[in-house]
Amino acid sequence: MDVIGKLKVFFSKNIEIIIISLIFYWYINRFLPFNKGIEYSYFYYLIDYKNGFIKRGFIGEIFRLLDITITSYKIIAINKIIFFILWFLIIQIIKKIFFFNKSLIYLLVTFILLNPALLKNYWIDLGRFDILGAIATCIIILSSKKYSSLLLFFFTIILLLIHEGQLFLFIPSILFTWYLKNKDSFSKNKIYFLMYIFFLVMCTAIISIYGNIKIPFHDFKNSIEERNIEKYKYYFYTNLFTGNTILDIKNSIIFNLTHFRLWVYGTASILYTVYVMSFFLSIYKIRLSQNMYALLTIIGLMNLSMILLGLDGYRWISNTSFAFLLNIFSILVTSENKTEVSTREIFKEERNKSRLVFILLSFFILSQISYIGITSV
Repeated sequence: MDVIGKLKVFFSKNIEIIIISLIFYWYINRFLPFNKGIEYSYFYYLIDYKNGFIKRGFIGEIFRLLDITITSYKIIAINKIIFFILWFLIIQIIKKIFFFNKSLIYLLVTFILLNPALLKNYWIDLGRFDILGAIATCIIILSSKKYSSLLLFFFTIILLLIHEGQLFLFIPSILFTWYLKNKDSFSKNKIYFLMYIFFLVMCTAIISIYGNIKIPFHDFKNSIEERNIEKYKYYFYTNLFTGNTILDIKNSIIFNLTHFRLWVYGTASILYTVYVMSFFLSIYKIRLSQNMYALLTIIGLMNLSMILLGLDGYRWISNTSFAFLLNIFSILVTSENKTEVSTREIFKEERNKSRLVFILLSFFILSQISYIGITSV
């Protein structure tokens, strides 16, 4: 089959999803302007390794090696592509899980599109590197067991070079997905798995400690400004690269822990995501063990711990919700209990009916929410 024929088949099989995606793009482009994601991430595109290794300089080094002139227009365009790569991968996961029921596909797609703590947040905060961890997790979810170990090593190292905070964000979800895919042989590989976790922790510590600037601060600032050709106004992370981060951490702890609205909206966002995804687990009649609940809780707490390290509290709430979503995806994809169940059979149970009513009503409320719980504090 030629390329045109393959494209015709693809569009015919995915026409509904394509239409939904176009409507969603029109909606977010029209009603959800970017917040400050580019303003805060622009700095990381300007730093590189030409004056020695520096934390979070990996992306800037790629741009330098490829001799790409950095402009806000290019960064926005690249991050829009990254955003829709994530969306495409999510669609593939959903179709893999609910291959037997289009109604469930549409229901889950609608939930992900409308939930302010999920894709809406990544759009408003466009430009941040958190989304790359979500993409890496999705790729491992979709990959075969054969390649999962190679992808685990590749993505975890790259993510740490991009942002060492990924140790608490999506690397736990990547490790969790690998564990589920290799559960049958995990007892034989447990010691290697634990050693690799220790290796990642040590890598994070080394990057954090030895990733500060090696040249005088004035020279460092000048080298960055040389690459800022369009003189874009961005946030300069002075303390992060001079090793004076204690004050920033102290301010984050005080501000976020005393921010009442953050915890009200944040808790509601996380619990809502947990509730809706538990509904989809119940469709397959998957009952999680105590150990599985413990793992999901630990991963969630690791995500939330970033609240102690950064002022943008809603960002960490969003990442916690998204990580939980992907963790449930991992459970559903690796579950062996995938049988074709009709919509009528699913809603024979009264509990499922009441859950569906609640979810559908929540969709109306969520469609009215654009900013609550998703903007940076």
